[in-house]
Amino acid sequence: MSRLVSELINIESVNDIYDPCCGAGELLLSLQNHCNSIYGEEVDRNLWAYAKLQFALKKEDATHLRNTSCIREPAFTESTGLVKQFDVVVSCPQYAHHSWGYEDIIDDQYNRFVYGNPPKSTGDYGYISHMLASTKPGSGMALVILPQGVLYRGAKEALLREQLIRENVLDTVIVLPEKLLSGTLQPLVVLVFKYSKKDKNVLFIDASHSYTASKMLNTIESVHIEQITHAYQSRQSINKYSRLVPFNEIEANNFNCNIPRYIDTSELIQPMPLVDLDNKRKALLKELADVDLIISAQLDSVLK
Repeated sequence: MSRLVSELINIESVNDIYDPCCGAGELLLSLQNHCNSIYGEEVDRNLWAYAKLQFALKKEDATHLRNTSCIREPAFTESTGLVKQFDVVVSCPQYAHHSWGYEDIIDDQYNRFVYGNPPKSTGDYGYISHMLASTKPGSGMALVILPQGVLYRGAKEALLREQLIRENVLDTVIVLPEKLLSGTLQPLVVLVFKYSKKDKNVLFIDASHSYTASKMLNTIESVHIEQITHAYQSRQSINKYSRLVPFNEIEANNFNCNIPRYIDTSELIQPMPLVDLDNKRKALLKELADVDLIISAQLDSVLK
């Protein structure tokens, strides 16, 4: 997952990277060689301590790793009263987090929820809103890994999804396989947001079948990552894999971003070769003749 994220980011032009829910720091450690400075927050003290330890063992600078809640008390703010903004914001937040901080954002002093307040029951769009507020408006990008429910859930989340698409910040939707990360069996999705889009199209990539299966966790191999990044960078439609979808089509679907609405992944039924079809016909005729003989013999025995 870390390699996939690093491939999706144009890391050559990145000055700083920020992860608001950095956990044990895996994503940041995988990206730290490609930028000048990294910033991270983690609300769980044990995970934060483990992240600090990992950074120390690898002799990396952990100055900007903070044990704080990015929603309730963001660690990185500016004198303007807003949160600090970064070139790249990446994260894999806790999924369907019920106590994510809804009460603290009703009158948010950092003006992070300009697209609307997320529902109290789940914080997925709360983290998305914080990440977008933390992204540099001119050239920055945000990349978040979440369960697929963010693509189609209704009510407040549907309204937020609509606003993000209308404001033209959703760039790419990448659907990943299930069982990729420990702790969740759900299929995941990578959402890429950009402020510098040149059109209102959204790229959809269905990589849900691109993995190596195992009993415990599935794995996306190098060949799968290359396939995803090729589709992402080329922004071209690939049969049954990726499609550049215009705004009008998404609008006609009421801003539901569920992947089957835009990419047909059904398998085509290949016609049977004529030779095989003829052999099957002959076998059925022989079977019918054998059954006819059996029935005739039984009838003869009954009639005698």
